[in-house]
Amino acid sequence: MLPSRRSLILNLSVQVHHFEFIHHVALRKAKRYRVLRTDLFEQMGYHDPKGEALLVGALLEGMGMQYYVLKDEDYLEEVGQSIFAKYNLT
Repeated sequence: MLPSRRSLILNLSVQVHHFEFIHHVALRKAKRYRVLRTDLFEQMGYHDPKGEALLVGALLEGMGMQYYVLKDEDYLEEVGQSIFAKYNLT
């Protein structure tokens, strides 16, 4: 039996460090998003904008991974609402 496309993509994504070019591109994008999130938290007046940006980045990555693996729409919605409530975005 052949592995599903989802499992192949997941396996490749957690091994991106083995592919130098892809790793470089992914790292550059990740750093750019960290800067954007930090800037947003600075604009919102947070005491530790970098810390908040790192926390939100980890939350989003975890949400994405769990959704990708489990396809649990309810979990995604619940966590999304919690993030909106935490940062007064409702």
